Amino acid sequence: MGKSNFLTVVGRPQFINNEVINFAKRGLPVLIGTHYISDKGRIPNNANRATRHFMVVVGMGMEGGSLYFRFYDPGTSDELSATSEGNKLVVNRQQGSIQAWYLGKTYTITEIVKLN
Repeated sequence: MGKSNFLTVVGRPQFINNEVINFAKRGLPVLIGTHYISDKGRIPNNANRATRHFMVVVGMGMEGGSLYFRFYDPGTSDELSATSEGNKLVVNRQQGSIQAWYLGKTYTITEIVKLN
């Protein structure tokens, strides 16, 4: 196994769009880091401190003129929630963010995890 690279993408939605679209078009999953506001206030113990949770992008689509990325959540034991068709990270070009409302929190993509 090669060493892993973490690409920080906060504030660079076009970069992540291109990277994730490239993987999705080839039918490949993409491991991403996301941030949410913690109700407990703990700092995450990850290499990128902005990342609190990891998800897997499994596809993409368009809805109402907005690009979205479908994701699975390997960190939940509720399989229906983890793999729901409604799990969509929506690209907001005006805000410069890619976000999802999921399980009562707003998740924002902070990084793409790539293995060399």
